[in-house]
Amino acid sequence: MNEITYDSIYSDRKLAITLLYKKDERPIVISLPYASLMTFLKCFHEAKLAANHMTRYSQCLFQLYAFGDNMLTWPSYLENKISPNNLIKIKLFCRDTKEQNLYQNWSKRYPQIVEVLTIDQLEQDLIISGLKLIENLRFEIEENGILNLLEEDFHRLRHALIGSFDTSIAIANHDIQMSEEAN
Repeated sequence: MNEITYDSIYSDRKLAITLLYKKDERPIVISLPYASLMTFLKCFHEAKLAANHMTRYSQCLFQLYAFGDNMLTWPSYLENKISPNNLIKIKLFCRDTKEQNLYQNWSKRYPQIVEVLTIDQLEQDLIISGLKLIENLRFEIEENGILNLLEEDFHRLRHALIGSFDTSIAIANHDIQMSEEAN
């Protein structure tokens, strides 16, 4: 996560993607081989800082990826709604499918929480969200220099997604092969 460096070409836009992950007493390893390409992602290590940032940029709509344990410390829950109002979509991520089931049940009362991912699903989902963000920004931005930078980011992310899919396929094939050999 420390390899993610936010690029200012994504600031002051109509839509933004943020990430909340604070290591706790049970730290986990989150493998993001393509983290350095996720320059569209604004990262926070404290829930309060993320919420304050969203409140300060009230003209922007935010999509938040949050580690499930960290979301439990979010500063304000009002009438089964997580504020601020411009936080339109939340995707939680967690350690494994056991936690995924727990968070899916917990999240049902909050309409902004649209999905609960395991850490194994996180990277591909982040890349896809980045590609969609860039697609949307192409219609918002008129400056050729920034459009060229966005096009470069889009191209790199597209190749990263292919690489990530290739890795997932290789892992699945290896698991199948190992189970066949075990039988």
